[in-house]
Amino acid sequence: MPDPARILLIRCGALGDMVQLSAVVGALADHHGVPVDVLSSGGFSAACLTGMPGLGEQFSVKHRRRPGWLAPDVRRLAATLAARGYAHVYPFDRVPVVERALAKAGAVVHNTEMPTTSIHALDSYREQLVAVGVQAPALIHQRVVATAPERAAAQALLAKHGLAGKRAIVIQAGNKRTLHFFARFRPGRDLKAWPTAYWVGAATSLATAHPDAAIVFAGAPPEWDLAEDIRQQLPAEIRQRSANLARDLPVRTLAGLLAEALGCLSVDTGPAHLAAALGCPLVVLFGPADPLAMVPRGPGPVAMVRSGVACSPCYGTMRRRTCRENICMRQISVAQVAQAWAGLGLKPSA
Repeated sequence: MPDPARILLIRCGALGDMVQLSAVVGALADHHGVPVDVLSSGGFSAACLTGMPGLGEQFSVKHRRRPGWLAPDVRRLAATLAARGYAHVYPFDRVPVVERALAKAGAVVHNTEMPTTSIHALDSYREQLVAVGVQAPALIHQRVVATAPERAAAQALLAKHGLAGKRAIVIQAGNKRTLHFFARFRPGRDLKAWPTAYWVGAATSLATAHPDAAIVFAGAPPEWDLAEDIRQQLPAEIRQRSANLARDLPVRTLAGLLAEALGCLSVDTGPAHLAAALGCPLVVLFGPADPLAMVPRGPGPVAMVRSGVACSPCYGTMRRRTCRENICMRQISVAQVAQAWAGLGLKPSA
């Protein structure tokens, strides 16, 4: 029998998607008055939800699009979830094997698949919730958290690199495409990449404006080389108060770092959404993606910088498939970034 205290939310996505999903978890928990379980792709992306209010248990699936006969792990998961007796299922991504098993077990499987619209993802989530009878506020807000131990772990990591007591300016230069194994052989396909020389100029400008702050490069381990290339080109004085944490920064420690940071400069990627959700002042660079649909939101100041070339945004069009010049990012200047950073209203020195 379905248990009214069992609610399941399905969404498989990258880190930024899961940060935004925290708003849906919160809205559903408020509406039903019970914690909400989440089925996602798992891994580091799902880790951003850890500890948030209203979250129940987390489950992960690797082969959600495969038919059941090709994915025994999905069949086993479907059986496990069906046995839990969910009353309501909200599939913002489709996992047919799981949905059929849950419906057969008596769950109400709502039609909440994400539409292909150009409105912001959070607004789209709210529209879908309201359409299936979920009471949601006019604006739904992300609810990721950084605990005191996670903040302390981030501070300990800074101390390990000789930066104890300094506020961090976090720089996120890489993105999902940077993580790909073949990225070093196909640099022209990373359409969100900003030239290394520009990163050096921007980091130097921010460090000069905040002489007591540390310049800290974030990222996943495959992004370490990119971050180190930028760091090594910084002026010696600034390099001495910098650190490349890309090999030692799990998502929960990253959350602690961003929650205590002076600010963050990032391309359009998951850590930018995490920074905004945690209230970290943010400047984010947009190129091929539509900022109307994807600009990070949060309680702190967020400045979006883009070049405004005619072919941008190109995601969802043939222009993206044929682009090799990456002009939408290359035409963002260091001066634009410095101006946007100044507009955040941060104090000249940390």
